[in-house]
Amino acid sequence: EGAERKALEQAITNNDLEKHVVLLGIKENPYPYIKQTTIFVQPSRYEGKSIALDEAKLLHKPIVVTNFTTAKDQINHLKNGIICEMDANSLADALTSLLQNESLQNELSLYLSKESLGSEDEIDKFYTIVNG
Repeated sequence: EGAERKALEQAITNNDLEKHVVLLGIKENPYPYIKQTTIFVQPSRYEGKSIALDEAKLLHKPIVVTNFTTAKDQINHLKNGIICEMDANSLADALTSLLQNESLQNELSLYLSKESLGSEDEIDKFYTIVNG
C-alpha cells in the first residue's frame, strides 16, 4: 500500500505481468506468503535492521537485497543471500541469475537452514505461527 501503488499497478499492466506480479497489500500474517516464494527480495534504498529479512531467513528463502547501508550487516553475499547494486538493472540481473540457478538457490537455502538466528524457543514459536 502507499503512494506508488497506482503507478506500480500501471507498470504491471503495461508490461503484461499480471500473471507474475501480485500486489497483496498489507497482510496481518505474511508468513504463509513468504513460505510459498521462491526468492525473497528486499529492494530498499534505506533500511535499518530488517525484521522482514530475519523472517525470510527463518523460512530459508534465498534472499536478494539492494546494497542499502545495513545490507552487509544482515547478508553475507553468496552465503545467505545476494547483495546487488541499488539500480533496476543490477536488481534484474541478480534476480534473473538466481532464478536460473537452482543450485545456488539450494545452497543459499541450505546455509540459511544451518544459520543461527536467535533463541531456539523463539524460533519454535515462529514456526508454530507460520504452520498454523
